[in-house]
Amino acid sequence: MSGIIALVSASIAEHHDTDLVEITREFDKRGIRWEVVHWHDKTVDWGKYAVAKIQSPWDYVSSIHEFREWLPRAAALTTLCNSLEIIQWNIDKRYLRDVQAAGIDIIPTVFIDTEEDVSACALLEADVIVKPAISAGSNDTGRYRCHPDDARAQCRRILAGGRGVLVQPYIKDIDTLGETGLVYIAGEYSHAIYKQANFGDVAQAHNGLYIEGCVRGRTATASELACGDKTMAFITQKFHSNSPLYARVDMVTAAAGPLIMEVELLEPNLFMQYGGRCAVAMAGACAALLH
Repeated sequence: MSGIIALVSASIAEHHDTDLVEITREFDKRGIRWEVVHWHDKTVDWGKYAVAKIQSPWDYVSSIHEFREWLPRAAALTTLCNSLEIIQWNIDKRYLRDVQAAGIDIIPTVFIDTEEDVSACALLEADVIVKPAISAGSNDTGRYRCHPDDARAQCRRILAGGRGVLVQPYIKDIDTLGETGLVYIAGEYSHAIYKQANFGDVAQAHNGLYIEGCVRGRTATASELACGDKTMAFITQKFHSNSPLYARVDMVTAAAGPLIMEVELLEPNLFMQYGGRCAVAMAGACAALLH
């Protein structure tokens, strides 16, 4: 086996990335050479790596223009995983329009791109989540409980920063059920995790990168698995390729069934510590890319 795998992180994020411990342990067992590399390090020669696996560049939103310029440069010199095409699609949460158009249920969403959209959005009168279309770690995201003036002010702040806005009704089921995240490696289901609601009634800490909520393993229901599998099939078909190397499909299961919150294909934490053989599967999939 030849070649080195770059595990792409950021200086501010590397020590928060619990998946790194799991995956590098498996790489070492297989004799896979690896290095943790920071995407913003201008001295890096990306051509020395056979594969660059996007791992935890969790500061990219604050440097979004630089990150978007870095992506094609890196992809021209190494095998980027997930692929450049997938990442460029997934970086903006307005991809949810495509997911919905494919017949997959998402949380009802109003997409706001202009001041006129802000004024016309009646949903802002209700209990809503307002989030940027480009964001990570729930940053610049807030819940507004029937405070339309504050909700509209947040929309305007996001628009002024050059990002679109998503407005979604707050799904109360999440307070009791939490979020479900389904993890897939090379298209195969690995495991599920439970995430506590970020904007419920329980205060949560922010570590400077993301909200540190309660996370644990959980058993996915048949309907959640069906929703996750349908979503992965759509992604594979859309990009006319093999399945993404990694994915996390986040959903809340309301009374009517699962609703997609996000499809994480850029830099998701896969919570490998809850996944049994998840790290083994990832190491095997990465090893296959080196042949």
